Amino acid sequence: MEGLDVDLQVANDKLGQLETTQIETNTKLAALETSVAAINTNLVAMLRCLDNIRASAGNS
Repeated sequence: MEGLDVDLQVANDKLGQLETTQIETNTKLAALETSVAAINTNLVAMLRCLDNIRASAGNS
């Protein structure tokens, strides 16, 4: 019975490590998603600016 308890403790420890890794990974992914959203916003602004320049050049 003691061997089973040790096995369960080892399994629980490993699960705890996996959960910690998953939380850390999710945090990093959330930060990456925030960065990508900011990049997308900047790209949209740049494209609008280029469209305005092109429209102004076409009106000249």
